[in-house]
Amino acid sequence: GNSKVEHEFILTNKGKSDLYVRKVSASCGCTVVQPSKTSIPPGDFTVIKVTYNTQGRNGADKKAITVITNDPRKSKSILWIKALVEAPISSVP
Repeated sequence: GNSKVEHEFILTNKGKSDLYVRKVSASCGCTVVQPSKTSIPPGDFTVIKVTYNTQGRNGADKKAITVITNDPRKSKSILWIKALVEAPISSVP
């Protein structure tokens, strides 16, 4: 079956000046697609796409995606991905 799960985080600029995404990084086991645009005008948004690979994993898992921006109040944000990987049920003849 499909061993990769995708999720999209929407990053919206609710401030009054441009928001710059400086860096997006993931803890191991995840792939992060850099946002389509790193300069977000006020009221606009960008999408951070994350792919989680379930290959070789079982049970509960938690991964962190770190987003660094120019937000003066909170320059570092952590996006959490929680997964519960269940072993495939083998068909008994």
